[in-house]
Amino acid sequence: MKKKICFLAMFLISVCIALSQQPNEQLKAQLEITEQKMFDCFSNGDKKGFAEITGGDYLTINADGTYMGKQEAVNLIEKFKGSTNKIIQKETRFYNDIAITTGRIKFYIKSLLVADVFFTQTWVFKDNRWLFIGWQGTMTGQPKNYPVYITLLLVMILLGMALLIKRVIRKREKNHSN
Repeated sequence: MKKKICFLAMFLISVCIALSQQPNEQLKAQLEITEQKMFDCFSNGDKKGFAEITGGDYLTINADGTYMGKQEAVNLIEKFKGSTNKIIQKETRFYNDIAITTGRIKFYIKSLLVADVFFTQTWVFKDNRWLFIGWQGTMTGQPKNYPVYITLLLVMILLGMALLIKRVIRKREKNHSN
């Protein structure tokens, strides 16, 4: 009888622990809203909003190789004003009061793809709200349209140089004829 009671108690404790690691639907929805607010802060250049949803121990390692804390990141937010993004894939895993989201996102400025990034976000549920405490981004590779832009830029430079040379030659011919 004691063995059955011990087994039942251990089983119930295991079930309680397993259930406590999964947040309810309300907390999941709250994280989704807060995550969207975080991306909106970038698009709107909202330094105050970003500061409110990030924890004091926030750290970021960006796809461009920069590493910074909360205040440095807050100071950069205005730089992204007007940008847009599109999340390509996303998965969130929950561990008690920690949520880790991994995925892929594309960032645009005026519909021009400027970054295609694999990311990991870390969130902590503290004081009845989700706080953004970590970002790590890795470029997936240069956007496929960059070679086209570089080629166009080089063609424009060559055309400009050709027109400049033509103008200089005409000017010299005009000076020699006088």
